[in-house]
Amino acid sequence: MSFQSDEVAMKSLELDGSKIGNRFMRVERCRVTASSKRQKKTEFQSDPEKPDGCLSAYVGNLSWNITEKDLRDFFKSSRIASIRFAIDNRTGDSRGFCHVDFEDDESLEKAVGMNQSELRGRPVKIAYAIINRA
Repeated sequence: MSFQSDEVAMKSLELDGSKIGNRFMRVERCRVTASSKRQKKTEFQSDPEKPDGCLSAYVGNLSWNITEKDLRDFFKSSRIASIRFAIDNRTGDSRGFCHVDFEDDESLEKAVGMNQSELRGRPVKIAYAIINRA
């Protein structure tokens, strides 16, 4: 979000932690540099290709109160090795995505084929996990 002045931008930081409906708002200073802005424009225009040996999937747009059981039920036709939720270091809350490791390639392919399926009322993004972005 852009502001008309630095003063207004700094004042908006006071809203951090305010409640809107039944959710809390997070307001913090932008940490994006000009070079990362250019990269993000093209970074996710298409789904990533499957890296060699990949058995992991990125699962995004998750409900804030999703559980491991919810995900295991959602991917019930796949063999899951582990689930790693992304957690905000500052608040301890979910960041709305996770990585799921599968036991075999067939399970991963089934899962990726479920991209945009609904889980707890939200269409979830499922794509091959990218291990390193150099």
